[in-house]
Amino acid sequence: MAFRNPHGHHIPDPNEVELPGGGKLQLFSLEEVELWDSSMNRYINDYQLTQQNDLLLLGAILSQHLAMFRAQQRMSGMYPEVDQNDMPTGNFLKKIPSRQDAAQAQRTIAEASKEVRALEKLLGIDK
Repeated sequence: MAFRNPHGHHIPDPNEVELPGGGKLQLFSLEEVELWDSSMNRYINDYQLTQQNDLLLLGAILSQHLAMFRAQQRMSGMYPEVDQNDMPTGNFLKKIPSRQDAAQAQRTIAEASKEVRALEKLLGIDK
C-alpha cells in the first residue's frame, strides 16, 4: 500500500515488505518489518536461495516466523493497536494476556516451529 503526499508523489508504506517470490505484504509494525527483512536476507545469503520455488517457500517460512513473533508478543502482553478502520497503527497496547490467549500463543509457536522445520526440509536447509 502506498500513500500520496500533497504533491501527488507516492510514499511507500513503512510497514510494507517484499515477498521473496514476488509481491508485497502489509505488516503491523516496524519491528515486524525488521524481523522480516533481516530473516529474509539471512536465509537468502546463508543458503544461496535463487530459484523461484525456493523463494516462494521462503515466503512461507518467513510467514511462520512472523506468526511466532506475534505469538511471543501476545504472551508478553503486547497487542497491536488498530485504528477505527481496523488498520494497524504500528503501536502496541500492553495488557495481561488471558490464559486462553497465552495457551493459544503457545500452540501457535509450536505449530509454526513444526511448519518451519518441514519447509526447511523441503528446501534442503534443515540441520
